Amino acid sequence: MSAALHLSALAAAIVGTAVLLVRPRGTQAAAVAASVVMAAAMADLTFWRAVPAVWWVAAQLALAVVLAVVARCAGARPAVDGRAARGAVCPLAVHTALGLVVMAACAATMGGAGGGAGVVGGAMDGVIGVRGHDHTSPMGLLVVLGGLVAGWAVVTARHMRRLPHRRHRVHAGLMLASAAVMLVAVAAGT
Repeated sequence: MSAALHLSALAAAIVGTAVLLVRPRGTQAAAVAASVVMAAAMADLTFWRAVPAVWWVAAQLALAVVLAVVARCAGARPAVDGRAARGAVCPLAVHTALGLVVMAACAATMGGAGGGAGVVGGAMDGVIGVRGHDHTSPMGLLVVLGGLVAGWAVVTARHMRRLPHRRHRVHAGLMLASAAVMLVAVAAGT
């Protein structure tokens, strides 16, 4: 069941990324890059585990910070006295930056010590609560992860009508669905 859930989450993420790539005009390059990194991390952690989860977590968190800065700078406009005044923040960038944080948390819960086959390969040793070396409660991590997904859903729902294109709304919905399915997959693995 967990493998099917992981595959479903990965499929939603890939389709969500493809939606952004269909007509990239009007889409921030950073948001597309973030979506590609999230899908790549999910694929690697699901199938191969070629890159240790800690590196995927670090890459996603670093990209979230960069995307947040880009989103804020993109909204800045020159003021009368020459200094930059704060403008509106791009809602797609907010959604994607928060999505990177949520996906990094999901990757951390799947992390394990590194090598070996992914979840689909049958090795569940990286899922929280399965390895003997975990120092936290799997249920506690699951609650935190659930809170992150719920918080992301609330913020995205609030920004959904402000997303400039219909495909951005489809992308946001698919990424939220992917995160929700991953949450269920992590819960099923505990």
